[in-house]
Amino acid sequence: MFVRSFDVGITVASLVISVFALARLLFVPFSGRIVVRLGQLPAFMTGLLVVAASTATCAFAAE
Repeated sequence: MFVRSFDVGITVASLVISVFALARLLFVPFSGRIVVRLGQLPAFMTGLLVVAASTATCAFAAE
């Protein structure tokens, strides 16, 4: 479905998903340190704001 809607090949779609999964895997050790340093709620709220801001910028992306 995504391959057709974004007009890309299956290889590109798989690569995007793999890069996303790798980024999450690599960030896990650092996120634990951030939670210990900032606390659970501030770390959660910071992450929520980052996701909200990045999602909002998608609205301005070119087609």
